[in-house]
Amino acid sequence: MENHKNAEKPVEHIQAIIDALEPAFPLLKARNGDRFNLNFNGQRMCFLLAEGQCGLNRGSDELTFTDFNAPGIMGLSDFWHDDNSLTVRAIGPIRYILAPVDAVLHTVGENHLWESTTRFLMYMATRYQQYLQQNTSVPTYTLVCNYLRGLIEEDFEVRAATTAERYIKERTNLSRSVIMKMLAQLNKGGYIIVKRGLLIKINHLPEKF
Repeated sequence: MENHKNAEKPVEHIQAIIDALEPAFPLLKARNGDRFNLNFNGQRMCFLLAEGQCGLNRGSDELTFTDFNAPGIMGLSDFWHDDNSLTVRAIGPIRYILAPVDAVLHTVGENHLWESTTRFLMYMATRYQQYLQQNTSVPTYTLVCNYLRGLIEEDFEVRAATTAERYIKERTNLSRSVIMKMLAQLNKGGYIIVKRGLLIKINHLPEKF
């Protein structure tokens, strides 16, 4: 869910960091479903997405915290990564760089990219704040609506391959039955259009369920 009104993505600054790293860390390719750990043999790793889309998952239960499109960076804003706390999952084919955090910071310093790094970290802090607002202590119906809006903003390829139920369940702790019940009633009332499980359109989401 990257289309946030209050968190304009600093694309040029993120791309500058990726471009600076590429001479030392050539771009690699991965396929849909491939996963990457942000901790390798006790070493903090930074995942830099140059092309495509990925999801950030919690290792313990596979809960998806967020999806992010290229250019994007994961692992640079944390002081430490638990061995199994977070994994990056490719959504479709991607091109990426996986480099030690220390190497990334060294490259940032050599290329005078601290402003770019600061702008990226400010963006991530805003994204985190928005995540908390949308997901902490909110009613179940509000949570479903938040992710329906997130899904409709995704690229067509994502919406065409992911059911609304699956999209919401991967990102929340809600049960499948609760999600399906709400989707069915919203669809029946004409508030949304769902066909074969896929979200086609949001007409209007009422304030209360």
